[in-house]
Amino acid sequence: MSLSIPIPKEAIEVVWRFFDAVLEDDRIALAGLLMPNSDAALMYELFGIPALIAASGMLRGPCVMRIRRLLALEGCFWLEGEQVSTEGEEVIGHVVFKVEQFGGWRVSEILPWHLEAVHYLAERPEPASDDSVAIMLLSVGLSLSPSAKLDGVEQRLVETMRSDRYPVTAITRAVRMWRDFKDVGEVETHSESAWAAAVQRAITLLCLLDEPIEQFALAYQGEVEEAKRAYNTLIRTLGITFFDARYSPIPDPNELIRHAQKLGAMQDVELREHEALPEEPE
Repeated sequence: MSLSIPIPKEAIEVVWRFFDAVLEDDRIALAGLLMPNSDAALMYELFGIPALIAASGMLRGPCVMRIRRLLALEGCFWLEGEQVSTEGEEVIGHVVFKVEQFGGWRVSEILPWHLEAVHYLAERPEPASDDSVAIMLLSVGLSLSPSAKLDGVEQRLVETMRSDRYPVTAITRAVRMWRDFKDVGEVETHSESAWAAAVQRAITLLCLLDEPIEQFALAYQGEVEEAKRAYNTLIRTLGITFFDARYSPIPDPNELIRHAQKLGAMQDVELREHEALPEEPE
């Protein structure tokens, strides 16, 4: 059985328009091409054009990019570009773009590897493989954009997590988590250092790493007990679970299963129930 997946021409064209805007440093065009509050938009807000250049594999040198494969999931397409050297037919890398509808097609995520690596961590290249991968996985070589307008918590989060070599996606999602909390929570109840420690603790757990909150309280020169209270308030207010689609840098294993089941496959596979992040004893 063959399965044909129709894709709107505009969903592919937005990728080419993205490259033109980056090369021309066209901020107005980029504002209309990046999905608001997406990883791509936050990455651009925090680190500027250099982050987009790294994520899209442009550091690999002159090349021709061809869209070779795609993955259609609910409400979005993942497009895989194969980068071929201009001097021959040598494949020098891959890059994937997630595109979604928002008053037209927008780019919401950009990663410098092939399609399988989007959902399977074992398929992701090592940081030493090239500069684009190293920047995205370790946030090396990036500086905060002069135009970034961050509050005190965001400023401390970005600087500390970048110093700690967190992936760029973990940093962008930490900023999103804090902004979501600010919209609904009472930020005056704790200090900036406590909130920053709380957010980094939550993001670290979502990276499937369990570092004690005392470590983060120390990093932000705050009090441990206050950081614990802030963390508990954060995760309760936002209802954060492992593999939370809003904040987790680790792909949700349920996403591909749900997609397969809609196509009539994997009907006997049960979706995994994601647990809430553990609370700290106060």
